Amino acid sequence: MLAEFAFLKCRIVSDHITRKAKRSLGIYNCLGKELRNSFIRLETINSHSVYQSLPGISAIVGGSVYIPDIKIILKKKFCYYNKRNIFTVYYLTNTLMIEIQNLSFGYKRKKLLYKNLTLSLNVGSIYGLLGKNGAGKSTLLKNFMGLLFPTTGNIAVNGFVPRKRWPAFLETIYFIPEEVYVPALTINGYKNLFAPFYPKFSEEQFYSYLDQLDVKDKGKLNSLSFGQQKKFIIAFALACNTRVLLLDEPTNGLDIPSKIKFRKLISGVFTDDKIIFISTHQIRDLDNLIDRVIIVDNGELLLNASISEIADKLCFKSVSDIPSTGKVLYTEDSLKGHAVVIENTEHEDSKINLEHLFNAVTENPVVAKSIFNH
Repeated sequence: MLAEFAFLKCRIVSDHITRKAKRSLGIYNCLGKELRNSFIRLETINSHSVYQSLPGISAIVGGSVYIPDIKIILKKKFCYYNKRNIFTVYYLTNTLMIEIQNLSFGYKRKKLLYKNLTLSLNVGSIYGLLGKNGAGKSTLLKNFMGLLFPTTGNIAVNGFVPRKRWPAFLETIYFIPEEVYVPALTINGYKNLFAPFYPKFSEEQFYSYLDQLDVKDKGKLNSLSFGQQKKFIIAFALACNTRVLLLDEPTNGLDIPSKIKFRKLISGVFTDDKIIFISTHQIRDLDNLIDRVIIVDNGELLLNASISEIADKLCFKSVSDIPSTGKVLYTEDSLKGHAVVIENTEHEDSKINLEHLFNAVTENPVVAKSIFNH
C-alpha cells in the first residue's frame, strides 16, 4: 500500500508557462531545477492539470509533500499545463514509514545509548518497543520526532528528516510522552488551539474518544488528575488521525479499566496505512495488542520480529523438568513446575508470554539472535 506521503521526486521540465500559472503551482522559483531533498507545495489548476487517480499523486494535489532524493523509480506520471509537460512525478510503492540507518546517540560522547542501530519500520503494524528502564526507549522516540538528533547516522520518517521539523512532517506524526503536559485551557480551548495543526483531525471522533475514556469536562485541564490528563491527550492524539503515532509508556497513570479501554481504542483506530509505535516496560499491558516486538538492551537491537514469527520459533510452556536438550532461553519456577522458553523445534503451538520473552532475549541475546537469524 502506498502511504499518503509517499517517496516522490519531481523534476520541472518546462518553463514556458505564465506567471499566473507559476504562482498557482507554487513553484515560481523552482523552474528548471530538479527538486531533491526539497519541500514544495503544489496546488490544483482546475481542469488544466492532469492527474491520474493514483495514491501518492493525490497527496500532492492541494497539499504539501516532501520530495526526498530516491534512486529507484518504478512508475511515473506527468502533469501538463496548456499542453506542456510541466513536471514529472515519480512514485514508489510499499514505502517505508520509518527508516533508521547506523544511528548512534548518547547524552555523553563517551557513553552512547545506541551505537550503529539500523531498523526499518513498515506501515500496517503496531510495534511494541520493550526495554529496561534507562535503555533509551524514550530517547529513540524523541529522535523519531526530531526533539533529539542522532550523533551519527540517519532517520527518515515518511521521507522527512525529523530534525528539520517541517510543518508537513509534524502534521503526519503525533507523540505522547510519558509525562504529559496540559495548559490551563478547557477541552474546547485546547481543541481550538491545537486541532488546526492536524488536517485530518475529527471533532466527532475526539468527543467520542473522550466519552469512551470517561474524561469529563470539569473546567481547566490542568486541574484534572494525571490519569485524566493522560486519557485526554490519548483521545486528542487518536482524533488527529496521523499516519504515525508514537506512545511512550501510555498506560502509566491509567487504572485497570482505563488500560482495557485504551487497548480497545488502539485496536479500533489502527488501519493498514498507519504505524503505531508503543514503548513500555509494563509488558503485560501490550498483550493481544501489538503484532511486532522490538527489544533493545545496552544500546543494541536484540529482537525485531512479528508475533507469528516468535510463535513459530519459540515455545512457551510449563514443564515438570527443565529439558536437558535444545536451546532453553529462560526458566522460571511456577506452581506447575517450571515455565520455560525454548526453541520450538517440534513446531508446538503455544501462547506467547511477552514478559518471559523479554527476559529470555535479554538474558540470552546470543542464543536469541541465532534462532532469529539477526
